[in-house]
Amino acid sequence: QGHDHMEIFLTISAVGSHRDVTAACQRYAAVSPRGVIFTKLDEAAVAGPMFSATLSDHMPLVGITDGQRIPEDLHAPQPLKLVERILP
Repeated sequence: QGHDHMEIFLTISAVGSHRDVTAACQRYAAVSPRGVIFTKLDEAAVAGPMFSATLSDHMPLVGITDGQRIPEDLHAPQPLKLVERILP
């Protein structure tokens, strides 16, 4: 009660494997997150596993971080930049 205005987002490191991301999505599904925010995109060697995991769990990508400064390095996902990241 009193927290009806809160939105819950799942925050996952982009350096995790497909298996890690899928497990996190499934583990926290009970709290009904509104979407996923991927952190550490600047440290991830490959980005495909994180996106395929969220798609398979029907979890919208709502944000990414690509640096140490929050909120300055928190960004809304830009589809073209993400495609370029996945398919270099």
